[in-house]
Amino acid sequence: MISVRNKNGINTLHAEIVSELKNMLDDNNVLVTSFRMANLLILDNMMLS
Repeated sequence: MISVRNKNGINTLHAEIVSELKNMLDDNNVLVTSFRMANLLILDNMMLS
């Protein structure tokens, strides 16, 4: 296990963990992929309005 003592190191470690979890979910979970696609469609439609 990595020992991190300073605040910046902890934030970096947390960002890496979140990024890896996001990538894993994107690659392996159909519901996550569908949700992201729906979110992009909503955002695109909001920009057109």
